[in-house]
Amino acid sequence: RSGINAELPLRRDKKSDANSWSELESLKRIINMNYQQHWVVDNMPVAWCTDDSGGKSVCTTSFPVGCYIDKNGETRSKCESPDKAATEQYYILNHVSLRIEYKQKDDGTGRVVAVKVTPSSRAEDIVNGKRTCSNNGALLLNPEDPNEEVGVPYTYSVEWVRNDNIEWASR
Repeated sequence: RSGINAELPLRRDKKSDANSWSELESLKRIINMNYQQHWVVDNMPVAWCTDDSGGKSVCTTSFPVGCYIDKNGETRSKCESPDKAATEQYYILNHVSLRIEYKQKDDGTGRVVAVKVTPSSRAEDIVNGKRTCSNNGALLLNPEDPNEEVGVPYTYSVEWVRNDNIEWASR
């Protein structure tokens, strides 16, 4: 609905089973290979905008599944290390903030004219007995113990912003 902002859970992966260690290793492998997600909203690609080395905003139509920071603090993507003290890290981008811009029509309805995504990694938290994503750090995928449970909560938030400067036909 237009004009309503929300933050809702998408889903939670089931508790790890006997295959969880190999699934975690597979997830790390696709993160290391810099797999990208391509989202479409209202038949329009979602944009991920970051700043390049010169401070200029650059937008792409994909964003990484997660981030890998090597032992030297280097990454292939635009990710920054959430924990400067750690050496090698994998973390998953399990929260997306969507900014949906719409043009208001005279009849009170609206048309989507732009969608931007800001992915982030958020550690798991339990609030009022429910699992959710927290703003208190990234969800690192570096368990020391192969028996340690690794759950991945996925959430998103939506911000609706009226923008009458973009014509729907030229979005």
